[in-house]
Amino acid sequence: MANILAKHCVEKDYALTSKALMKLRIFTALALIGFPTFSTVELLDLLDGLNKPLHFIVTTGLLMSFLPLASDRIYNRLSRYKGKLDEREKEAMREAKAFAYKFITLFFIVSIALGLTTLAVLGVDFRTPYITVAAAALVVMNIALMMLFLPITYIAWTQKPLADEF
Repeated sequence: MANILAKHCVEKDYALTSKALMKLRIFTALALIGFPTFSTVELLDLLDGLNKPLHFIVTTGLLMSFLPLASDRIYNRLSRYKGKLDEREKEAMREAKAFAYKFITLFFIVSIALGLTTLAVLGVDFRTPYITVAAAALVVMNIALMMLFLPITYIAWTQKPLADEF
């Protein structure tokens, strides 16, 4: 069975055509919007009023929003085959990762500052822990997904398409 699949599903080289980049941009937007939306919806219990099948469909859709990006050839090429990248691709990935880590650090600092400011304005005692295990797990999972998908998003939105000569 594997031989049949290997013959008919030959891996093609990726190309940064305008069509492929547009598809990659859409997939990165879905991935970066879907899971944080799921986290917010679950933490605020916004779907509790829905019936169970609809709640399941919405939750599953939001959780699986990153799957189209994970199956994209350009994403797979840039994220998995690091040793086979040429110099231009390696430099693009280095710049993209630097952008992602700067963005995550800045977002984390701003989130903590806004959270502490909100608590201070509300007059809440700072010594009381307000973070639950579920909230902490969702924050860690969001940071991990951002570390995976922000570099590819940076590349998708800053890379110019190659000419469609082929």
